[in-house]
Amino acid sequence: MKTHELSWCYQVLEIDQSTPYAEIKKAYRDLVKIWHPDRFSHDVRLQEKCQKRTQNLNEAFHHLDSLLRLGVAVEEQPYQASSTSARANGRQSLTLRPVSVDGRWGYATEAGLLVIDARFDSAGEFSEGLAAVEYNYEFGYIDSAGNFAIEPRFEAADVFSEGLAAVSQASKYGYINRSGSFIIKPRFESAEYFSEGYAGVKFNGKCGFIRRDGTWLAAPEFNEVHCFENGRAYARVGRQWMVVDTSGRIHNRT
Repeated sequence: MKTHELSWCYQVLEIDQSTPYAEIKKAYRDLVKIWHPDRFSHDVRLQEKCQKRTQNLNEAFHHLDSLLRLGVAVEEQPYQASSTSARANGRQSLTLRPVSVDGRWGYATEAGLLVIDARFDSAGEFSEGLAAVEYNYEFGYIDSAGNFAIEPRFEAADVFSEGLAAVSQASKYGYINRSGSFIIKPRFESAEYFSEGYAGVKFNGKCGFIRRDGTWLAAPEFNEVHCFENGRAYARVGRQWMVVDTSGRIHNRT
């Protein structure tokens, strides 16, 4: 099996195709913690096994994550035509998922009922009532009726979380609100979704955490950061993992 097949990614991350985007990240973080090589520094054999497993986890997650950001990780689903009233009922009562129809993307119910016509270049999952889509090589957001709530004008667009979404303009990431206005102006090289009021970002080649107003909770001095969960987040410098709390203090990992 080729390592970049979607089925391999889902298998390595121990999830299925219906797993929401936020849960995919949680599954990845949990498995990285479980299989981290530093846990077995006393046993070379187990450490090598963990290193290989961690490498597979990283490869599977980053490949799947990149596809999800482009809205192309959902394999093509069967669909059926429907009347206008049936489409409206489907939008109101059922979860919508991106589907591919003849090379274009739209949205269908889990039963395969197409409710938003396939007219987009790519399409992402709905979050907080909006979904990022690509149209004429630019990204914007649509509502559950298929109308643009935020017109396409971004180079990339992530899911909404806690009322904000990371988007890219001029190769820099910032955060917009549901009206499409920048709350945090683009200045980051990459940006994660907000969790518990904080988001991991990359600035000048290093990672750190920001608050919802764009100020630093933890200055960019890490090689890698994970999202906050239960009041703390993991961060790595070199091979050393640490814990950052909601006050910005850094602790050695226990």
